[in-house]
Amino acid sequence: MEDTKFVAVEPITEYQSLCASAFLKAIFSEDVKEFWSVLAKTEQSYITGIYQTNKHFGEEQNLEDLLKDIQEEIQEEFKEVKNNYGKSQKARYTKDGDVHVYFLENIQTSVSVISPIQTEVFTIVLTPETVFLNGDYKVIYKLKLANRLSDDI
Repeated sequence: MEDTKFVAVEPITEYQSLCASAFLKAIFSEDVKEFWSVLAKTEQSYITGIYQTNKHFGEEQNLEDLLKDIQEEIQEEFKEVKNNYGKSQKARYTKDGDVHVYFLENIQTSVSVISPIQTEVFTIVLTPETVFLNGDYKVIYKLKLANRLSDDI
């Protein structure tokens, strides 16, 4: 059965692969600022909005502690692939331009799947952002979490 969530499935680029691995590393970083730095602007705004709302209703938690709580939730979700994973060789594109990269636990070599298999996948979502660098606009990827966060609200 075809998954209509994706508009294209293409070989993963080296840049996408590097970003996905860097984002996974940042999820498990001891430095919450590293985790913050890989988040998309939309995710940072969403988290800041949660913080401001909580503050408005008298919650005393600071932004860094809230971010650490969110990071720990994401760490729990990805714990199976923290140190021992394989990465899909295909990037799955949504109509919004997001790129889904699948991580699989306990994969040490390249695997070619010729028939359906049942295995758990851990998805890193790359979302494109435009930045101005060295006099030119460039598209970079950042980590998207909002779907995970909004499920908790």
